[in-house]
Amino acid sequence: MAEETEHSDRTTEANEPPPALADLLCLACGYNLRGLRPGGVCPECGLPVERTLRGGRLYFAEASYLRALLRGSRFVITSAWVALFGGVLLGAWAATADGHGSDAVELLRSLAGVVAVASFFVLAPGIFIAGWLLLTRRDDQYAGSERALSARRLTRLLAILLGVAHLIWIVPMLASYFAVLSLAVGFIEESALVIATMLAVHVIVSMRYVQVLNRRLCCASIRVHINSVFITLGIAALCFASAWAGPPLLGMLALLGLISALAALILYFTALAELGAWFRFILRHPLRQESET
Repeated sequence: MAEETEHSDRTTEANEPPPALADLLCLACGYNLRGLRPGGVCPECGLPVERTLRGGRLYFAEASYLRALLRGSRFVITSAWVALFGGVLLGAWAATADGHGSDAVELLRSLAGVVAVASFFVLAPGIFIAGWLLLTRRDDQYAGSERALSARRLTRLLAILLGVAHLIWIVPMLASYFAVLSLAVGFIEESALVIATMLAVHVIVSMRYVQVLNRRLCCASIRVHINSVFITLGIAALCFASAWAGPPLLGMLALLGLISALAALILYFTALAELGAWFRFILRHPLRQESET
């Protein structure tokens, strides 16, 4: 008799609907889902309640959003290789500026100069900015808790401002390069300093945004790379500030600052490459592909 009673109680519990939710904000719109069942949907935006219960982990994000992040990370990494290629070619072009070669050699050198300038000053920055515009795409299923001045929005705004500033700088510089317009060298140098400063600020803010993305991944190695970027950038800033004051070890401090800045850039692109590898892993995971088919 006792066994029958226990069995009937279990059957009754199994047939009962799941309990209503306490205070829980919808991931997409921030609506309070209090009183709704886990199998329901948000009455404000229609997002399944189950999606909010899973949290903001990237493993459950929309495939289109993850593909945009993956393309963005690939664009940013590609911009580094394009800039490296253009820089090496530009250095070789400048090193051979003796003007004593044959006409064919001079023509080849001129073409190499055009390719170098286009790669380093046009293609690389354009690909870089396009990559960050993709990387900072809004996740429609994870927008309810986003602040007005979030890391994503600041990174996106800085990428747009960086693109506008680069256009203002590069157009007259290229015009001067092709002898269409003459400009003061001082203006170009000052503009380049502004671009470099904005780029440094963008690196810091974008790494903060990568930290936010990594919280949805929980990858320890990406966290280490981000912290290393901040440390090496701090060392570079300290060295450059000390060198600017004009101490006896001016040359050594400037060299240490350049090495630290280079290390920060390498760690920066390494963190983005690993982030892209995680996006690719999630998209290609067998369980996710089965759920999408």
